[in-house]
Amino acid sequence: MKNFILSFALLTMVSTSVSAGIHLEPYVGYAKGSEGNHTPSTGDVSAADYTGLGFGARVGVSFVGLLAGLTYDSQGLTSSDDDTPTLEVDYKGTNMGVFVGYEFPLGLRLWGTYYASAKFEFDSITGFSGSGLIGDAYVGSGIGLGVGMSVIPMILAVNLEYKSFTYDEYDDAQTGITTNLTGNNEAGSSYLVLSVSAPLGF
Repeated sequence: MKNFILSFALLTMVSTSVSAGIHLEPYVGYAKGSEGNHTPSTGDVSAADYTGLGFGARVGVSFVGLLAGLTYDSQGLTSSDDDTPTLEVDYKGTNMGVFVGYEFPLGLRLWGTYYASAKFEFDSITGFSGSGLIGDAYVGSGIGLGVGMSVIPMILAVNLEYKSFTYDEYDDAQTGITTNLTGNNEAGSSYLVLSVSAPLGF
């Protein structure tokens, strides 16, 4: 994964030297989605909806409308369960990958993202004796599809992005053991992110 991202970063730097511009786009947003997982350390299978806030940035190159570069985001997510209202689980999601997109003349932008590194970590648990899960994390990869519209050019844009992840590893923070997840044991999450960003170009 690291070699993949480093190779893409090198390609981006080379492209920058060929009369391309720099694209820098920090953003903050609200996420809403669902997750389903199998926890090897407890044997539990669960599914829940969650919401939360996050931030991130896309940085890369632009050339005649084309956009390409690296992306990073982090979300703090809280799950809810109508059947168990006293149970609350906080997750921390961090994702890193590469994106390719296109910006149309009127400020409409479309992009797709491949997340080579995706992590979904237990941050805190309330209403359940699951403190042993704190720090445990699902690790995998994912994809994203986004659309954005500039409200004030070079200053403010409104975006909507769909993200979907598959986790094929489970890292147990207590034991240091990584368990490979295959087939029905794989975990996953998907969510929509509504965000505002500052699409800067240099």
